[in-house]
Amino acid sequence: MSHADIETNAEQLDPKTFVAYGKVASCKDGIIEIVGLHDVMAGEVVVFVDKDVSGMIINLEKNSVKAVVLGDDIKISQDDLVTATEVCFMFLLGTIC
Repeated sequence: MSHADIETNAEQLDPKTFVAYGKVASCKDGIIEIVGLHDVMAGEVVVFVDKDVSGMIINLEKNSVKAVVLGDDIKISQDDLVTATEVCFMFLLGTIC
């Protein structure tokens, strides 16, 4: 494979193909500490892989992030994989006239 072929293939890659994962370090009372998940923002929705449960980032720390579980935290255990969605959790307050 030539250098030109590699460059052509690299240009065709979709950046969304590469997904970052983190690992659950601890789970206490519905609050999950996640290590290895970088480039997330407070309020972002995260998904616990193969658990059918999501969460929301509530705290950004130097070496980890914390999320609140939006569902049953009994399904989540240490070393489970977590991925970010790039979607912020939003809900409406009040009524729209």
